[in-house]
Amino acid sequence: MITNTVPFANEIALQQSLRPALTPVGSNVDYHRSKRELEEMDRLLTASGVESMAVELALEGKEGLSAKRTEKLARFAIQSIRTETLRWYLGGVSFRALSKAICSCDLYARFCGVIDLEGIGGVSKSSLERSSKLFEASDLDRLLAALSKKSFASESSPALGLEEPLDASIVLMDGTCLEANLHYPVDWILLKDCARTLLKAVELIRKLGLRNRMPTPPERFASDMNKLCVAYANTRRRKDGKKSRKKLLRKILKLLDVAAAHARAHAKLLAANLEKVDSSERQSQRIIDRIESNLEMLPRLKKQARTRIIGERQVSASEKILSIHDLDICVATKGKAGKPSEFGNHLLLAETPEGYIVDSKLHRGQAPGEPKQLPESIRRIESLGVKLAAVVTDRGFSSSSVSRNLREGIYDATAPRQVEELRKRLQDNRFRSLQKRRGGTEARIATLKNRWMGGRLKAKGFDNRERALKGSILAHNLWVLARTIRDQERRRKAA
Repeated sequence: MITNTVPFANEIALQQSLRPALTPVGSNVDYHRSKRELEEMDRLLTASGVESMAVELALEGKEGLSAKRTEKLARFAIQSIRTETLRWYLGGVSFRALSKAICSCDLYARFCGVIDLEGIGGVSKSSLERSSKLFEASDLDRLLAALSKKSFASESSPALGLEEPLDASIVLMDGTCLEANLHYPVDWILLKDCARTLLKAVELIRKLGLRNRMPTPPERFASDMNKLCVAYANTRRRKDGKKSRKKLLRKILKLLDVAAAHARAHAKLLAANLEKVDSSERQSQRIIDRIESNLEMLPRLKKQARTRIIGERQVSASEKILSIHDLDICVATKGKAGKPSEFGNHLLLAETPEGYIVDSKLHRGQAPGEPKQLPESIRRIESLGVKLAAVVTDRGFSSSSVSRNLREGIYDATAPRQVEELRKRLQDNRFRSLQKRRGGTEARIATLKNRWMGGRLKAKGFDNRERALKGSILAHNLWVLARTIRDQERRRKAA
């Protein structure tokens, strides 16, 4: 079929390609449900202005580009926002799995706009990985704000297909830990990880033909480190276990110092011969940066291990290293059954009664207490043009300052910490019904983390995790709008 050109605010008009009809599918309820949802999300991306705004963000600061290059970047921006939406709709699958899914399903290919009469193209795993990093988390925040304003305003919501705007006057908040993808942070394992990273980098440099004198190959150093770590792990049940652990830790630290010295020498050798090696300057610099970052972190790792294992003293949470690959991780102690401690970043979420996520904040490092996060979240929500009528939270947000900071006209439905006070407040029908609905917010958080993000995020680094969070929320909110429009149509037909 032939469609019209798609205009954007920056006066770019993109002609859509001819697309073949979808493969007919018989009686398959799951396929047809997914088809309806994706078609509605497809329409919402255009009708809400999210797609055109994504093009504007991609072209921001690039006014000097040629017309051909501008059009190519605009198409890439549209493809990026759509492939990322599909990735999170499918549960945060890997780029390889997403590439295979798009190429094997013309429904997905049509949603992403990568199919024409000649076939499907432009969705290799490398292309999908690059497109996932086109927009920063701040850009996705702007897209989310634009979608929210259209959904909440009575003037613009009919353009989305909503018979009435979403009700954001009541918000339900809760906090959680967005777990990072790391093993349990044990000091001697962190030292082993550091040694392994340095020795792997040395191996790469030696494969390029640059060799500094070493008594044994890097593989032998790694083998010796593994033997020490196995011996350390086997001291747990021994009578003299504490003394043996301290003795083995000193050997681990000594071997790590030798590995670090070899890595430093090889990094200098590579830096002096960048033009002579058979690798790009960017690849070589990446190896050097990897070595330097681990060498910079090494004194802190050694001090932490000595303090905790040899000195038997605690290390403050602000100084603790939990992963050598990600320094922006903190410990969240929620006291959950089977999981007393979680390692990641604190996440604050606020949703409407319909399940639309209206606000989110991922904290880098140690987060302030939840009562201190509440006023800032309310300001962000009200900046969307929302007039709040009630704020509903659990006992973690309970504080005398919360009630004082809520402006007049906002009903405080925060659950009190004191049991007697909670019993009294539960006599109020409005408070009881709001708290009953708040129980569903726990399920919303679990759905976002497990259904949309696919469990523990694989993204490394705070910036990548925050980008993944915002992308999954955008896909989730588009799905909620599509479901709300479908429910409104059902009610209208039933009336």
